[in-house]
Amino acid sequence: MRYIWTTLTKRLIASITGLVCFSAIAAQETWVWNRQCDSNEWTATCAAADPDGCGYDSENTPILRYFNNWGRSQCGSRSDLPSVGAAVIFPPGAEAALASDVAVHTVEIQNGATLSWRAFTLELRNPQNGQLGTLTNHGLLWMSRSATRFLVGQVVNNGTVLHEWGTTNFVEATLQNNGVVELRSGNWSFYPPAILRRVINLGTIRKTSPYTFTINLDLHQENATIEVSEGALGVYAFNNTYRDVIWNVARGAWLSLYFSVHTFSGVHSGRIDGAFHQVGGVAQIGNEGAVFNFTGNGYTVVSGMLDCGAAGLTNQGVLRMSGSYGRGVNGRLVNQGTLVHDSGVTAFGSATVENRGVLELRYGSWTTERGANASVRNIGALRKVAFSRTMPGRFDLAVNAINSGLIEVVAGELVVTNLAQTAGETRLLPNAALITERPLLLQGGALTGAGRLSGAVTNDAATIAR
Repeated sequence: MRYIWTTLTKRLIASITGLVCFSAIAAQETWVWNRQCDSNEWTATCAAADPDGCGYDSENTPILRYFNNWGRSQCGSRSDLPSVGAAVIFPPGAEAALASDVAVHTVEIQNGATLSWRAFTLELRNPQNGQLGTLTNHGLLWMSRSATRFLVGQVVNNGTVLHEWGTTNFVEATLQNNGVVELRSGNWSFYPPAILRRVINLGTIRKTSPYTFTINLDLHQENATIEVSEGALGVYAFNNTYRDVIWNVARGAWLSLYFSVHTFSGVHSGRIDGAFHQVGGVAQIGNEGAVFNFTGNGYTVVSGMLDCGAAGLTNQGVLRMSGSYGRGVNGRLVNQGTLVHDSGVTAFGSATVENRGVLELRYGSWTTERGANASVRNIGALRKVAFSRTMPGRFDLAVNAINSGLIEVVAGELVVTNLAQTAGETRLLPNAALITERPLLLQGGALTGAGRLSGAVTNDAATIAR
């Protein structure tokens, strides 16, 4: 690792030093790809005897003419190549490869052109002021091979970016996707001491192939789509924002948000036939609130914090809390769809859950953090169901709860710390039990069913039909 760092540092220092020294005289020269060699490498040079054009040397040997893939040639020595300050263009039909260190100002990959970036450093910078330069892609930017790549500069994708193998390190770089990004295997990462390391998705990101890809860069998405059709896609980094995004995960595939801050705003929807998991970190809702409308398996909070904020998260699809690691909830959560607690412990801080849809409790507990003011208000249907076919399971609802809808204990045991019913119904099915730690306060509605009730009841105005 030390060798890579030292090598890269030397490359960048040498490049920047060259920029400073050259800035006073550098002029932007345009270079258009015009392949003349058998090799399609950016820096390839080839030669052939050209006695008619170059003559003979002192030993009467034809002098060689040297060619490159930029339409340049000269007698006796290698032709120049695009360098600091250059504007590089790959026209339609171009198929070029990059497997060496290059530093230019701008790169344009036109529609129908392909640049296969295999290894080493691509540095884009304006020599006049030191500002980052831009690679604009309308064709195919192909990050191929398993070797490591280093990016300095800005990439604007209006075509297709395909990352097939290996690692692309963002040293001081951004990638804005307005088209399609296809990720197969490897990762996008940052290289210390990188300050600028960002991916902005305004188009579509697709994860294909059965392998794993990780994004260790800040990911910002708006009016975008992310699709995981195969394998696993993990998003790490430190600060990620998502607004109005469609998330689709195919059966057998995984999309995981890890150990960082993920801020959701607007409406988020999609078909989740595989797994869409939050593992650690914080999923927080922006100041204007957010809506989740995921179908299939839905969005799953495995661990970490779901911070719904004051504006609140409205769930209209499937939202799950699952896993033995435990998780936390803050803010205002409104469920209009299906909220499922599969397993583990969910700790409520200053949180309110308003259930207007279906709240399904299987196994585990909801607890209240010390000194916190947390509550559950059920207007829809709250059901305690079996954890599995062979395990009815017990669920502890240690959060203040008010019911004006339906509470139905279908299987196992539902233990409530403080439950008041103002309307609606609490129904206990056979072989199921409701256990109250404090008196069940019935201010209206009905208490029905042939299940077991364990604990005191204070009945002010409810109907009891057992």
